Amino acid sequence: MFPTGHTARVWSELRGLPLTGSRAWGLPLVCDGRVVHNAGKDELPGVFPSAGGGLPPRGDLPRDAVALVLHDLVDDDGVIARLLATQPEATAHRRYDCAVAEFGDDPEAYAHRQLSTKRRKRLRHDRRQIERRGQLAIEWVGPERVEAVFDAFFHTLCVRAAHTGRYDDNVTRARFLRELWRRGAGGDLWISVLWVGGRPVSFRTGFVVQDRFVGFMPSVDRDFDSASVGHLHMQMLLPELARKGVTAYYMGKGATDAKDIWGTGAYALWTVVVPVTDSPRARAAVAAVNARQRLRRTITARGWEKPLRRGLHWAALRRRGAYRRALRAHGARAR
Repeated sequence: MFPTGHTARVWSELRGLPLTGSRAWGLPLVCDGRVVHNAGKDELPGVFPSAGGGLPPRGDLPRDAVALVLHDLVDDDGVIARLLATQPEATAHRRYDCAVAEFGDDPEAYAHRQLSTKRRKRLRHDRRQIERRGQLAIEWVGPERVEAVFDAFFHTLCVRAAHTGRYDDNVTRARFLRELWRRGAGGDLWISVLWVGGRPVSFRTGFVVQDRFVGFMPSVDRDFDSASVGHLHMQMLLPELARKGVTAYYMGKGATDAKDIWGTGAYALWTVVVPVTDSPRARAAVAAVNARQRLRRTITARGWEKPLRRGLHWAALRRRGAYRRALRAHGARAR
């Protein structure tokens, strides 16, 4: 089950949404107005419910709650079908299809299969070029090292968002992300950093759920884009994960060339809406939640998300001023 109690507490404290003390399918819950949802909402890379769980007793939920919304559930071993079988009034929305890299216990053989001869040759060339700029090293970051690398990580997010002109919600979440790193590093949150000559240039973070590494916000210094640093980091990271008992890398939301290259399959993220009362007011609220989820799915499925995010159109609907200030603080300007 993920998120763990620790990650759920960190998220709820930082978001100002206290935990209700109850769980649905093993997932800690928070109350947000009249809607109860899983801690983490859609800000975590994926949620793994317990197949043997169920709804909490109605008395354990806030009195005015009308709906339970479980965001970004990973359909692991048919858990969504079993959940719906126990709650026939629930509605499930398939939100995202994400890539997974299943490398098993032999990541070197996996990399050889996934990378073409031309790409392997290019990576060897790029590695030699990078090593001329300084020693190449990979590190797992513990809590004592967070302050040394977080600012560099966040700077890469801001610079990339400004360069692409594509809205990135994380730009306005510096405090949240910093605290998540501080309180999760070395525990629930695994942070891998690739260094070149003492400079952090590539970041891969994620949560380990059983034998899976669930990726969360990878980022690369734009100065190293032409040198395939992201692919080199992936190639070096997989053996490190295998030594820790991990056999699959769940690569998260969004379509990128890296996911096409490294992915061996796909997994879906679902949102499940469960009414918890039966009244006209509750039915109207649940209908609104379902309509919003269908609209979000349509935007994603038809490829409208990228055009909407370009030019900060999405930011204009939210916190454009804070977004631009965050970019300027890192020497970047929004298009």
